[in-house]
Amino acid sequence: LTGLLGLEKEGETVCVSDFVLSCRVMGRQVEEAILHFATQRGRQMGGQSLVAQYAATEKNKPCLDLFARLFPEPNGHSFGWDLAQLFPLPSHVQLQI
Repeated sequence: LTGLLGLEKEGETVCVSDFVLSCRVMGRQVEEAILHFATQRGRQMGGQSLVAQYAATEKNKPCLDLFARLFPEPNGHSFGWDLAQLFPLPSHVQLQI
Protein backbone atom coordinates (compact mmCIF):
# COMPACT_ATOMS: atom_id res chain seq x y z
CA LEU A 1 0.00 0.00 0.00
CA THR A 2 1.52 3.28 -1.08
CA GLY A 3 -1.41 5.66 -0.80
CA LEU A 4 -4.94 6.24 0.39
CA LEU A 5 -7.62 8.63 -0.82
CA GLY A 6 -10.98 9.25 0.85
CA LEU A 7 -13.79 11.24 -0.75
CA GLU A 8 -17.05 12.53 0.75
CA LYS A 9 -19.86 14.29 -1.10
CA GLU A 10 -21.39 17.40 0.46
CA GLY A 11 -24.05 18.80 -1.87
CA GLU A 12 -22.39 19.50 -5.21
CA THR A 13 -18.91 19.43 -3.68
CA VAL A 14 -16.74 16.34 -3.37
CA CYS A 15 -14.31 16.76 -0.48
CA VAL A 16 -10.99 14.99 -0.08
CA SER A 17 -11.37 13.62 3.44
CA ASP A 18 -8.11 11.66 3.48
CA PHE A 19 -5.03 11.82 1.28
CA VAL A 20 -2.07 9.83 2.56
CA LEU A 21 0.92 8.99 0.42
CA SER A 22 4.13 7.14 1.20
CA CYS A 23 7.25 9.26 0.84
CA ARG A 24 8.70 6.39 -1.24
CA VAL A 25 6.40 7.23 -4.16
CA MET A 26 6.22 11.01 -3.81
CA GLY A 27 7.63 12.85 -6.78
CA ARG A 28 6.88 10.00 -9.21
CA GLN A 29 3.57 11.54 -10.26
CA VAL A 30 1.55 9.04 -8.24
CA GLU A 31 0.04 12.13 -6.60
CA GLU A 32 -1.22 13.36 -9.96
CA ALA A 33 -2.60 9.93 -10.86
CA ILE A 34 -4.51 9.75 -7.56
CA LEU A 35 -5.95 13.24 -8.07
CA HIS A 36 -6.87 12.33 -11.67
CA PHE A 37 -8.81 9.37 -10.27
CA ALA A 38 -10.37 11.59 -7.58
CA THR A 39 -11.73 13.99 -10.20
CA GLN A 40 -13.13 11.12 -12.28
CA ARG A 41 -14.77 9.60 -9.22
CA GLY A 42 -16.04 13.01 -8.12
CA ARG A 43 -17.85 13.42 -11.45
CA GLN A 44 -19.31 9.90 -11.09
CA MET A 45 -20.59 10.91 -7.65
CA GLY A 46 -22.41 13.86 -9.23
CA GLY A 47 -20.08 16.53 -7.90
CA GLN A 48 -19.43 19.88 -9.53
CA SER A 49 -16.16 20.58 -7.72
CA LEU A 50 -13.45 18.76 -5.80
CA VAL A 51 -12.10 20.47 -2.68
CA ALA A 52 -9.06 19.59 -0.60
CA GLN A 53 -8.27 21.27 2.71
CA TYR A 54 -4.64 21.51 3.74
CA ALA A 55 -4.04 20.56 7.37
CA ALA A 56 -0.98 22.44 8.61
CA THR A 57 1.28 20.06 10.52
CA GLU A 58 5.03 19.76 10.96
CA LYS A 59 5.30 16.89 8.44
CA ASN A 60 2.59 18.00 6.00
CA LYS A 61 4.48 20.68 4.02
CA PRO A 62 4.86 18.39 0.96
CA CYS A 63 1.05 18.25 0.77
CA LEU A 64 0.81 22.05 0.73
CA ASP A 65 3.46 22.21 -2.01
CA LEU A 66 1.59 19.59 -4.05
CA PHE A 67 -1.80 21.28 -3.76
CA ALA A 68 -0.32 24.71 -4.51
CA ARG A 69 1.35 23.32 -7.64
CA LEU A 70 -1.64 21.39 -8.99
CA PHE A 71 -4.74 23.34 -8.00
CA PRO A 72 -5.49 26.75 -9.53
CA GLU A 73 -6.28 29.75 -7.35
CA PRO A 74 -6.08 28.44 -3.79
CA ASN A 75 -8.25 30.08 -1.15
CA GLY A 76 -6.08 30.04 1.96
CA HIS A 77 -5.69 26.39 2.89
CA SER A 78 -8.57 25.32 0.64
CA PHE A 79 -7.80 24.03 -2.85
CA GLY A 80 -10.45 23.33 -5.46
CA TRP A 81 -10.88 21.80 -8.90
CA ASP A 82 -13.81 22.40 -11.25
CA LEU A 83 -14.95 18.89 -12.16
CA ALA A 84 -16.09 20.09 -15.59
CA GLN A 85 -12.34 20.29 -16.36
CA LEU A 86 -10.27 17.16 -16.93
CA PHE A 87 -7.40 16.66 -14.50
CA PRO A 88 -4.48 15.35 -16.57
CA LEU A 89 -3.22 11.83 -16.02
CA PRO A 90 0.58 11.63 -16.31
CA SER A 91 1.44 10.11 -19.70
CA HIS A 92 3.59 7.33 -18.22
CA VAL A 93 0.84 6.16 -15.83
CA GLN A 94 -1.82 3.61 -16.75
CA LEU A 95 -4.78 3.24 -14.40
CA GLN A 96 -6.53 -0.11 -14.13
CA ILE A 97 -9.65 0.02 -12.02
